[in-house]
Amino acid sequence: MNLYFFGGSFDPPHLGHKEIINHFIDQSDILIVCPSYKSPLKHDAPIASFLHRKEMLEMMFPDNEKLSIIDYEIHNKIKYTIDTIKYLKPLGCKTVWMQIGIKNIKAALRAKKNGLNVIMDKCPKIENQRLFGELRVAGFNTNIISSKIEL
Repeated sequence: MNLYFFGGSFDPPHLGHKEIINHFIDQSDILIVCPSYKSPLKHDAPIASFLHRKEMLEMMFPDNEKLSIIDYEIHNKIKYTIDTIKYLKPLGCKTVWMQIGIKNIKAALRAKKNGLNVIMDKCPKIENQRLFGELRVAGFNTNIISSKIEL
């Protein structure tokens, strides 16, 4: 099974999120989207409530059987990447991809120890387009694939 996971604050969900989600719905068997309750690295809480952000995502993507918008963080409040890795592993997740700006060596080492591939500090859509030759659509064409980190 080709499982993708996309987490973020989605405060609010915007067209950039929609483009990334649509792109990866086409690439995956199942795409799990998880709004964060509150990022542990951000001082302020999101403006919109967790449930409101989840509802906005559901309105953005009605009736898509390949998409699952989960409320994993609603009961756990603040989740760290390590906690998410523990949650995803039994679901069949094989790669942890941390978005641009996210560098968590401790989580990456934990993921590697648990048999997962790790990609950090890269945009999934840009890197996917680099790999599959669609980069010209987004206006980028560096021909450099730089997303993999050796641990």
